[in-house]
Amino acid sequence: MLRIIFILILFSSYCLLRGQTAGIGTNTGSDCLTVVKEADRLFQDGLYDKCIAALEGALSTCKLPKSEREHAMGILAKAYVETDDPEKADATINLMLKNFPHYELKEEDNSEVYNRMVRKYKVHPQFSIGIRNTADWVHFILFLMILITVNHITRSLKGS
Repeated sequence: MLRIIFILILFSSYCLLRGQTAGIGTNTGSDCLTVVKEADRLFQDGLYDKCIAALEGALSTCKLPKSEREHAMGILAKAYVETDDPEKADATINLMLKNFPHYELKEEDNSEVYNRMVRKYKVHPQFSIGIRNTADWVHFILFLMILITVNHITRSLKGS
C-alpha cells in the first residue's frame, strides 16, 4: 500500500510540474495576431527584410491559430522569394505543405516564381483507409452451394 501511495505522489508531482512549464516562451492573444498583420503590411509596402524578421520571431515564439500560422508561413515564403533567397523559400514552402497539406494556392495573388515553387510539390496522404469491393461474394457463395448440391446428388445416386 505504501508503494502505491509513493507512486501516486511521484506521478502527481510530475504532472503538476510538467503542466506548469508547458507554455513557457510562447505568446498567445492579440499581440501575435497584430505582428502577423504588421508583417503583412510590411510585405505589401515592400519592406521584405523587416517582414521576414517579424514573421520569424512570431512563428518561433507565438502560438498562432492554424489559419494564421498558414497565412504567416505563406507571407514568409513570398518574402523569401522577393529577396531572392530561393533555398529558404523552398524550405518554408515544404514545411508549410507538410503542416497544412490542404493549402489552397491562389495564383492571381502571388508571383509566378512562388506559384511554381508551390506547384512542384505533390501532396499525398500518409495514411488512407477504405473499403474495396473486389470479390464477387454473391457468385462465390452460389458457386459453393451448387457444388454442395451436385456432390450430394452424386453421392445419393451412387449409394442407391
